[in-house]
Amino acid sequence: MPSLESSYHAFGLDIGDRSIKAVDLQYNRLVFGKPRLELSTWNEVRVPDGVFSPGRVEQAETAAKLLRAVVRTATPKAIKTRSAVVSLPETTTFIKTIEIPKVESERIGDEVIREAAAHIPLAFEEATLDWQLLPPLPGVTAAERQRVIVAVAPRELVENFSTALEAAGFTILAVEIEAIAIVRGLLIEILSQNDEAIAVLDLGASRSNVIIYDQGTIQLTTSLSFSGDVATAQIAEWLKVSLVEAEKAKVSCGLDPARCGNRIRPVVAGILRDLIEDVRAATLAYRRGNPGGHRVRRILLAGGSANTLKIDSYLAQKLLTRVSRGNPLGGLTIPDKFPRERTASFTTALGLARRAARFLPMEASGHMNSV
Repeated sequence: MPSLESSYHAFGLDIGDRSIKAVDLQYNRLVFGKPRLELSTWNEVRVPDGVFSPGRVEQAETAAKLLRAVVRTATPKAIKTRSAVVSLPETTTFIKTIEIPKVESERIGDEVIREAAAHIPLAFEEATLDWQLLPPLPGVTAAERQRVIVAVAPRELVENFSTALEAAGFTILAVEIEAIAIVRGLLIEILSQNDEAIAVLDLGASRSNVIIYDQGTIQLTTSLSFSGDVATAQIAEWLKVSLVEAEKAKVSCGLDPARCGNRIRPVVAGILRDLIEDVRAATLAYRRGNPGGHRVRRILLAGGSANTLKIDSYLAQKLLTRVSRGNPLGGLTIPDKFPRERTASFTTALGLARRAARFLPMEASGHMNSV
């Protein structure tokens, strides 16, 4: 994958099955002598059914039109640059933390390839691989080996998306796995404590994932049996209303027994039952598979369905863990026009834009190195 090591200005581009989101960050002033990033431009366009399938562009011409539209019709102004940092869908990618011998910098790439080959669930010639050195674990003295996080995607997937983006007139400065963008967007490197693991529930329209972050890196990602669109459809069927009305009810009434005559809460609670079991299973699998890891003591919510009323307190009660909505706007200047009620939906795009703006220092930025 191409790496973001240039002076070109770029924006974050989150391509999903149901929507495409774009975010552009600009440095606008100094705060305590340091540059301050501003959310300069943003947009979201809906994607008709059939344009994308999981991990593939199916209708290239329509996709190109949508990609051009997301920058042309952005708020409050069009995005001028065509250089983008783009995410890859989580269902088709793979993340693994490995250890390699401590070697000279020019030999690190070769060692990563050698060790990663034993862990990649693809033939090596069919894969595209990125890597990033990780800092030593807290309290661990210098050793003969060093930790590396490796991100792998099918080469066909990367080439398929690259072709569509180039046809739309974009230059790809970096392609990044969604989980890495989400972690950066929520500033988890800064929020995390040495004695706890943090889980992120990314509750999207067509798919959802849990990401477990511990010991300075992403330790686990797994898909969840929850879809915001399916939840909305079930509410619509239960109430005999349109999908638009059901979506409004999901967000504004949600799990609050005092709203909508308590008609929505039982439906949403039933929908979340499998999600809760999936999260329990994921955290248990992480503890069993990583005896040296920490217990998940905090859960952050991202994605559009994180806006469901009272979902944070409901999940906290069921999972016996602190749960809150993540804040991908931390450290940014936010214009009044930005729709804050949509913040959770822009988490991935904001994480990509932070990388594009080189907001974080290299050791905490999630920048990856191509091999």
